Formats: sequence, C-alpha cells, structure tokens
Amino acid sequence: MQITHCFAGPAKKGAAFHGWAGPITEWAEKSAPKVTFGEWKRSPTEGGSVTFECRPFQLCMYGANSSKMAVRDKFTYFAFVGLGADGQLRLQRLPEGTDAREIFAAGGWTPPSTFELVGQVTALVNLDFSQQLDALISVVELCNDGYGLSKSLRLAAAGPSEKLAAVETFVTCLTNWPQLSEVAQAISLFLQSHIHEREGRRANAAAVRKAALEQAVSEMRAARFDVTPIRAAAWMMDLKEVTEPIPHAVKEKARKLKKEFADFFGGV
Repeated sequence: MQITHCFAGPAKKGAAFHGWAGPITEWAEKSAPKVTFGEWKRSPTEGGSVTFECRPFQLCMYGANSSKMAVRDKFTYFAFVGLGADGQLRLQRLPEGTDAREIFAAGGWTPPSTFELVGQVTALVNLDFSQQLDALISVVELCNDGYGLSKSLRLAAAGPSEKLAAVETFVTCLTNWPQLSEVAQAISLFLQSHIHEREGRRANAAAVRKAALEQAVSEMRAARFDVTPIRAAAWMMDLKEVTEPIPHAVKEKARKLKKEFADFFGGV
C-alpha cells in the first residue's frame, strides 16, 4: 500500500528543508538500519511530503536532514505504519522508550488485540456509572495509539459532553477499517446505553431540584416571604434571613435557580 507523509518544515519562509521517510528493510545486530527511501516532493512554500510503499504496522523511519538545513531543524524518528483516521495509512511515532530493533525483529508493530479491546469495552458496564466514561476514554486512547489512527487524542481534561462527542467521532473513524468493525460496534452499543442512563440520571436530578425548590417556595409563601431567587437560594441553604453582604454561595445558587426555574420568579 502507498503512504504519503507530510512535513511542515521550518516556519521561516524559504529556509532549506529536506524530509525523508521509508520502511526499514534490513537491520543487522549492532548495525544501522537500512531504509528504502520514498520520493521527496518539496512544497512551493515550506516543508513537503514523501510517498512510499509499505504495509500496515511495518517499522519505518522518517526525518529531515540536508547539508543546508539548520541543526535545530534536523530530526530522526522511528514510527510504525498506522491505520489513519481518514482511511489512509499514516506514520505513528513509536512511544518513548520503545526498543525499535525489537519491533523490527518481531516483524513490525503489534497492535492491541481487537478481541481484548471489545472485552474491555463490554466490561465497562460492571463499573460504577461515574467511572465508566473515563474508563471508556482509556480504551479509546489505547486503540487510537495502538493502531495509529490519529496524531493525538487526549481527553482527560475535557468535560463529559466533549468526551462523548469525541468518542462518537472516533467510532466514525473506526468504520474506515473493516478489521476494527467489532471494536466500533462494541463502543457504539456501550455509548447508546451510557447516554440513555446519563439522560435518565439528569432528568431525575432535575426533578429532585424542582421538588426542593417547590418545597422551599411553599414554605416561604406560608411564612409570607417574597419569593425571589436570592431569598429562595438562601432558604434552601437553611438561611432564613438574608443579610448584606450576601454570601457568594447564595448568589451562585440564585443564579442557577434563575436559569433553570425562571417561571418560579415571574420569568425574571
């Protein structure tokens, strides 16, 4: 199969740059690896691309080096041929600390077993609901890195909605490769179940919040208090009297009440 690896090149327009890439065809012990270099095509502006023949998960090298290049722009990396997210092969740099020669001796990169990935996804239902999404992200990242699907997929700091959207996009990427169809199906089925339960939990939580506000409003009216967001928030926090300065926590709760239950306050 054919692969094209693109180089951005140095930022300075017109700076000398020459990239190279290709599969490692020989690597005798205590010797440098032999690479079959692909065809280099320079971009009219900066950088360029190298096109060569290879097979999925084959060990390769890529870099940039020429006599005219600045030392700071030169580099060399080992990589394996990954199944790109767009359905095209791409180079995935080896994880730091990986013994490249061991990969070559083994015949190439070994991706995670699809059977094991499916098993990990299926087992997520046994976790507490609050742990399921982060555990799913870990499996997705393992699959992504192990198959070289995309350059990066780091979602640890993202919110739940962003994580779910990213996983849905990831499943779409998996459909480009038939060998990953079982993993895509397992993740899709889990997502459906997880999102359904998430929506149910959110609806229940909203109902609980509404019942608590209704109770507070009923008590306030019985005590002949005006119903305002600030007073309602304070009442629900067991503060029957509101004094200046109004605590920040009360203001924040009042803001949320106004946003979610405007009808209780005359549409304020």
